[in-house]
Amino acid sequence: MDAAYLARANCDAIAHSGHTPVMCSKKNSRFRDFHAMGRMLRWRRDDPEEFDSAYHRRSPVETAFSVIKERFGAVARAKTFAMRELHLVLKCVCYNLVA
Repeated sequence: MDAAYLARANCDAIAHSGHTPVMCSKKNSRFRDFHAMGRMLRWRRDDPEEFDSAYHRRSPVETAFSVIKERFGAVARAKTFAMRELHLVLKCVCYNLVA
């Protein structure tokens, strides 16, 4: 994720879902506490090679999302959440068929 999403609440939400937050940090980011954001920043400081490896695993996913948006449009025009979700799933199926 980009540094624009770097916030303690976002990192805590990711950690609460059972995942490890991996976000590019800002220059003025501090790790004063033991929340998920602090653990992530310590990980980046203590083991930059492992952190960078994990951070750069997002590139293929971002490429796939970019291609889906370019080929099939970035907007789901359905009214309900369930139909928007179905629209996104169908875009992913079409992407897998074409790619």
